[in-house]
Amino acid sequence: MNNTRKGENKRYYEKNKKRILQDSKQYYITHKEEKKEWRDNYYLKNKAKILRHQKIYAKNHKKEKSIYGKKYQKNNKLKINEKNNLYYQKRKHILQGLKINGCAICGYGKNYAALEFHHVNPRDKNYGININTVVKKSITKELNKCILLCANCHREIHHRGLTK
Repeated sequence: MNNTRKGENKRYYEKNKKRILQDSKQYYITHKEEKKEWRDNYYLKNKAKILRHQKIYAKNHKKEKSIYGKKYQKNNKLKINEKNNLYYQKRKHILQGLKINGCAICGYGKNYAALEFHHVNPRDKNYGININTVVKKSITKELNKCILLCANCHREIHHRGLTK
C-alpha cells in the first residue's frame, strides 16, 4: 500500500470515526454469542496446543508476571480488598441460607473458612466441593451428598490411622 493510500484511509477514518466505532460496537453486540461459540470450539480443538503455549509463556515470563502482579496489588489494594469482602459476604450469606451452623461432629462454626465439605459416600462424588465453589456454581445435588466438617474433624476422618 503506498503512502497516498494510507493518508486517504487515515483521513477517511478520522472523518468517520464516530460512525465506524458505533458500527463496530453494534457488530460486537449482535455477534457476541457467535464469537463466543467460535472461541469455545477453537479452544476445544486446540486445547493441548494452547495449554502447551501457556506453560511455555508462564515459564519464560515468570519474573515479569510476578512484577506485574505485585504492581497491580499495590496499585489496587482497596479494589482487591473490596472485592474479597464482597466475595466473603456472599459466601457467608449462601452458607447461612443453606442453614449450615457448623461442623457436624464438634459444632465449630466460628470461621467459615475453616469449614469443609465431606462426601459421606466417596463413590457418589462427582466433583470436589470446597467452601469457595459454593459461590461459583449451583451445586445443590452435590451438597446433598455431603456433610460440613471443620478442618480438624475432616482430617481425623480421612486419617484415622494416625491417631495417638
